Amino acid sequence: MKRSSVGIMLLVACAVPFSAQEFKQPDARAQRIEKSALSLLYRFRTIDHPGAQGDQALGVNYSGEIVGQYFLSGEELVHGYLFGGGKFTTVDFPGALGTSADGINDSGAVVGSYTASDGTGHGFRLSNGVIETLDVPNGTNTIASGINNSGQIAGLYQDTSGTQHGFLDTSGTFQDIDFPDATATAALGINSSQEISGWYQLGDGTTHGFLYSSGSFETIDFPGASYTVAYGINDSGEIVGWYQTPEGRANGFLYLNGTFVQIDVPNASQTEPVAISRTNEIVGIYYASGSGIDNGFMAIRIPAKRESIARARRLGVRGLWRGRPFASLQSSPFPRFSAPASFPQDKLLKTQVK
Repeated sequence: MKRSSVGIMLLVACAVPFSAQEFKQPDARAQRIEKSALSLLYRFRTIDHPGAQGDQALGVNYSGEIVGQYFLSGEELVHGYLFGGGKFTTVDFPGALGTSADGINDSGAVVGSYTASDGTGHGFRLSNGVIETLDVPNGTNTIASGINNSGQIAGLYQDTSGTQHGFLDTSGTFQDIDFPDATATAALGINSSQEISGWYQLGDGTTHGFLYSSGSFETIDFPGASYTVAYGINDSGEIVGWYQTPEGRANGFLYLNGTFVQIDVPNASQTEPVAISRTNEIVGIYYASGSGIDNGFMAIRIPAKRESIARARRLGVRGLWRGRPFASLQSSPFPRFSAPASFPQDKLLKTQVK
């Protein structure tokens, strides 16, 4: 079940400040985003499971708890994990051939996917120690990707003909989330306002990011990109994802108030942000130059200096982000966040199957 990138059936991705397509937002949210844009500086850390051959950080909540997946050297299995309080806890669906923990809300409820012993794919939800299968009725290969603080779940599945759809699960009631005229749709992130981020693919093979809000879709495309993936969204409406350049490189972005801000791990060959918390921490995947191995990362937003804020106000938010204005986005310290040599063997999360 090893997924090369944040693999979800089709995945594809792009960022730099630029005005995208018209992006409709409530005034209050636009004001919150514009205010936060005055202080976007990040400090990066890796998220490395002890002994893992590869790591992917896929979800993060208000408390800084991170979920994802890792691969041990010499194994073909994928394991889910929960990282919190400096400790990794393995999250494996009982009897599964592989498990990925893909999303977590502020209450600690986790969603993800697993491969059963017969090779079929299923979604799952884990809450208060009880883990249960989550499958779209009459669908196959369900992946539960994101969960908000109301317990609503966004994800994707395939119908009997093999067509991929996004979905919204509200207390067991499923609603398809399909971009009009798309050949495939993936709903990946969801916030407390029931806004959903994801991607869709058209018949010509092009892939685009989207925001779904109040029954309407808005396309999110990074200018000049081969494709764009809008992945995670927080309660302020800030969206993270990535795009692919014509040369085939994946670059990360934060999208806010009609502007793209590039988010790239220093010295990485590719960066794929996946989730953003209510407190603006970003997690995702990066590939070190020349290694071909995926690693998890966390980008922690830190306040800008007073003079930087004053400069931002003089330039205006859009002007601030032209090019790559803050060198610290590329040159900030990059301490490793792996466990020390004395780190105890991680424990298997005790769960009850429902």
